[in-house]
Amino acid sequence: MKNKYIRTILSVLAVGVVLAGCSDKASKNVTAETDTGETTSDGMSDNGASDGTLNDSVIEIEDDGDDTASNIVFEEEEDSGDVQQTADTGISFTGKPENNGAHFVKLDDRVFFRVPDKEGLDVAGLFGEYIDTESGPTKLVSHDTKTGETKEVFDDHGYRGIFIKGSTMYLNEWDNSGDSPIDRLGIYDMNSDFAAKYSAGEMVMKGAADGSVVVTGYYDGDKDGYMLHAYLEDGQEYDVDESHVMECIACDKNRLYYTTFDFETGDHKLFEYDYSSRTSTELGDIPSDANEGGTGDPGEVKDAVCDDGGVYFSQHYYQGTGHFISSVFYVTARAGEKGSLKSEEADVNFEEEDDNAPFVVLEEGKIDKDVDGIPFGASYAKGDVLVWYDNEGKAHEVPENESRKLSMKRYETDDDGNMVSEVECIEYVDGILYGIYNELERSEADDIGWRMAYRRTKTSVFSVDVNSGEEKILYTVE
Repeated sequence: MKNKYIRTILSVLAVGVVLAGCSDKASKNVTAETDTGETTSDGMSDNGASDGTLNDSVIEIEDDGDDTASNIVFEEEEDSGDVQQTADTGISFTGKPENNGAHFVKLDDRVFFRVPDKEGLDVAGLFGEYIDTESGPTKLVSHDTKTGETKEVFDDHGYRGIFIKGSTMYLNEWDNSGDSPIDRLGIYDMNSDFAAKYSAGEMVMKGAADGSVVVTGYYDGDKDGYMLHAYLEDGQEYDVDESHVMECIACDKNRLYYTTFDFETGDHKLFEYDYSSRTSTELGDIPSDANEGGTGDPGEVKDAVCDDGGVYFSQHYYQGTGHFISSVFYVTARAGEKGSLKSEEADVNFEEEDDNAPFVVLEEGKIDKDVDGIPFGASYAKGDVLVWYDNEGKAHEVPENESRKLSMKRYETDDDGNMVSEVECIEYVDGILYGIYNELERSEADDIGWRMAYRRTKTSVFSVDVNSGEEKILYTVE
């Protein structure tokens, strides 16, 4: 698991370079579609939104030998032309985000998501997984839920979720314009035509559901972990200075929660950082892998949420390069109460390789484990049955509809068992499911051992109404 962070460590070593924005892309065969069925080339709608140049930024890194955030200097570069903006200019965003930190995030009437560009399609991915790893150049796209128009916003080279704080968007990106590719944080002012600035070596880790705070991190080799930085909507900023920090797992406007892991001792702990007192509280030891043969790594935190009462999540452990389930725990801790962490091993189906451990947080700060899924999530249950989950975690099947084509199956294979298509991602946003559908071909040259690689020949983004089952294609690139 520690290898997971080597790329970011290398990013810190690469400071001292001057970063430029994303390079201009060649013309690509992409289409964006409106709900009325009108299709326009290059992602532009028929309403004639004009192309413009987004003011880019260059970051200079002062190389004084101290790899700290204070050494990051943002400089605005007028009309650099490195990032091309094509839509959503002159719009003022005022609402709260929905599905913040996921791959489809809604703000006001716009749903934002990423798609690969033509060059990105050529990048192979193990098991057909792309959106959470660096997989080539991408585009940020917006879909207007009122007009049905889908437009490109700008080119980037990003992966993982989309985070919004107030009217500022934070994106994890990959910059390869210098001698050594490095991670960077893209910060976009949505109310200033997505004016951009970048921070080398920094990455966004977590955002509050209501958009009140975003927490970022950058690797500090001296502390063998991440330095955390919280950006609050009111302009306040806070730093967490702790050794062996793995990640921020949850945050709100009052506090954030983070984990530490010492690879030498195996100590794995949960902490809370309170903004008002600027202090950290040790909440307890996170349970270790329950089964023999565990790898001794920190595992993975999933479905973490927090409220005024505390934090709640599931802790997952895996074994081997195949990422096979080893054990899963439910974990809770009370806000501000030292040593309040409690855990319980989950009953998971190892035969079906199902590590799903959903829960619902009750008013008294306890969790209800007798639920079908995480509230306001979506998945394929019992094979190819598409379902979404209400606020109580109860599953509801999406109705069949003659328009449903892409969303009917989680994946399809050929006679040799190779995938030919997949729904890589499906998410619930305000009564609509949004998904990414990839058409695939095997790429044996990119296999790693027994792990099979695939390339995308076509990617489509679709929506499905949870009440009617009506499916619409929003964007296609091939």
